[in-house]
Amino acid sequence: MTKLSREKLLERAKLNIEKHRAATRKLRVSSDAQMDLRLAEIALATLESEPEYLKKQDLISAEKSPFKSNHEILTKIRKLIKK
Repeated sequence: MTKLSREKLLERAKLNIEKHRAATRKLRVSSDAQMDLRLAEIALATLESEPEYLKKQDLISAEKSPFKSNHEILTKIRKLIKK
């Protein structure tokens, strides 16, 4: 079973933000790129704030994750933030 450390998750979130910012600069009119950037920023802020649900190791396990893609993960985070 592969466990992801909090530090690796934060590092990956920061890298994703930089990628999305670069894409947004190139595609200024793309609302999808802007939306992906915003979701990446929310994901990073969520990780940095250390919410209770991220402390559960089974949600951080790559093999047990019920999500199939980054989009699904970011969508789940967005829904949790709205609650």
